[in-house]
Amino acid sequence: MTADKAAAVRDLAAFLERDLDAKTVENICRRASLSSMRSAAVASAPEILKEAASKFYRGGRVGDWRDYIIGADLLDRWNEFVADGVRRTGENRPTERNFHPQ
Repeated sequence: MTADKAAAVRDLAAFLERDLDAKTVENICRRASLSSMRSAAVASAPEILKEAASKFYRGGRVGDWRDYIIGADLLDRWNEFVADGVRRTGENRPTERNFHPQ
């Protein structure tokens, strides 16, 4: 997703069966950037929470979630939580993916 954000946005749009023009894809990519989301979090936070808001987003490195979710048991619980959420939506697409590191 980080290598070609526009392609990832177009893939997601196709999955959601939505057509997006090039300007909309560009706008989504800009607004979905980590720096844009950090800025928006700080700008929209009450003054007392601005410092906390500035630290809300992690480093933005691919795979850094592994630094926060440690251990096979916790990963299994997370995978079940996600799968359960997908099942409750009524979505009928495959959910075999899980988040265990390769």
